[in-house]
Amino acid sequence: MEKRNKTIKAFRQKLNHILMSKTMTTTYFQNIIESIESLPVDDQDYLFDLIRKRRIEKRRLDILQNGEETIKAWKEGKTKEGNSQEIMAYLLEEEE
Repeated sequence: MEKRNKTIKAFRQKLNHILMSKTMTTTYFQNIIESIESLPVDDQDYLFDLIRKRRIEKRRLDILQNGEETIKAWKEGKTKEGNSQEIMAYLLEEEE
């Protein structure tokens, strides 16, 4: 019985931590939204455009990094060559 109570207590602590984290995150985002809404519309538009451009640039950098890793793996002979059907067959074999 004591072990069960400890387990329940640990579960409650984890659950409280999760709920507090979500509450804190929600509050954090709500504060950000309220701050943005307090800006003039032109500044809000500028901010949204800036964020959009940064996300595009981040995605470009991610694609570049992925490409560089792929080329490196290819040069090191760690890739599998073939047509799309052969590659799909190879990938499906690995899952089994």
